[in-house]
Amino acid sequence: MKHVALAVITLAALGAVRLPAQGAGDARPYRVIVNAENPVGLLSPQELSRLFLAKTTTWAFNGQPVLPVEPGGESPARAAFIREIHHKSPTDVTVYWEQMVFQGKASPPPAESSDSEVMAYVRQHPNAIGYVSAGVRLTSDLKPITITR
Repeated sequence: MKHVALAVITLAALGAVRLPAQGAGDARPYRVIVNAENPVGLLSPQELSRLFLAKTTTWAFNGQPVLPVEPGGESPARAAFIREIHHKSPTDVTVYWEQMVFQGKASPPPAESSDSEVMAYVRQHPNAIGYVSAGVRLTSDLKPITITR
């Protein structure tokens, strides 16, 4: 077994085998989606964070309100999104929203109970943005967003 691992490392170093990069787009356990009518195709992690924390509340392309939606509860996609996009823990985000609500500044995005419900919300609202588990099959009325570095 040691020889196999050594051979893979050696081949990777020589460029003969491509190992997946840490943090590569396809390695994420979630996929950000919008309605297929939305012209946005690329967003940075900072832009996504601003959208989902209600710091940016309208789309630049049409001036309409952004309608973020998230999976609820203990979703692995939610935990990873919060960690990678907001650089916070789920508890930190909960505290953030409690403060925003208490101050009357904003309400948290709706939390749906499944990927299917997140997709249905995005389908029904052309200005919606959400995220689902990476392996979920998207229909033609939904579009994945590429997260830039």
